[in-house]
Amino acid sequence: GSARVDRPLASGSLLVVEGGASHSEGHVSTTNLGRYQTEGMNQPWARGQFTTPRWRVSSALSAEDLNNSLGLSSGVGSYDNGYLLQTSADTQGSFSRGKGRFFGGLSIGRLKADSKNPAGVETIWPEAQIVNDGAVFGQTDYAFTDRVKVSGAARVEVSSLYDATFSPRGAVIVGLAPSHTL
Repeated sequence: GSARVDRPLASGSLLVVEGGASHSEGHVSTTNLGRYQTEGMNQPWARGQFTTPRWRVSSALSAEDLNNSLGLSSGVGSYDNGYLLQTSADTQGSFSRGKGRFFGGLSIGRLKADSKNPAGVETIWPEAQIVNDGAVFGQTDYAFTDRVKVSGAARVEVSSLYDATFSPRGAVIVGLAPSHTL
């Protein structure tokens, strides 16, 4: 089942909160390792978003509790429980009487997966797996004339899986005719 609440607030703001859960038993799936049948799987989830005319903040959580996924060819059981949590915030606007526009924000996330069975023995990984990541990003455009615009953007990402990355981008957009750009 699931539920959702949308609540308009003052000054054009909106709050949305929703969540739910599912449960299944006896599900059979095929992977590159063979066919597996689960005794039971629970999947709760939740999402929220707060928006204003200028800002948007979102967060989402999804989880999975896989209770004894039995390998049908090997007879070996495995367990998997974990979650994915993501949060982001962004804003946009204009400047110079609408000649310029900007967009920017940040995001963070955490993923956790653990394969301990009820006896405390790991069945897939040697220990719980945790990944943390985040990013900061922005873009701005400025129209010097009706036919010439510049655009610049950058993104910085960090993760517990890889080194930080920086991704810049820049462009000059020239309109040769009303329906063409270069």
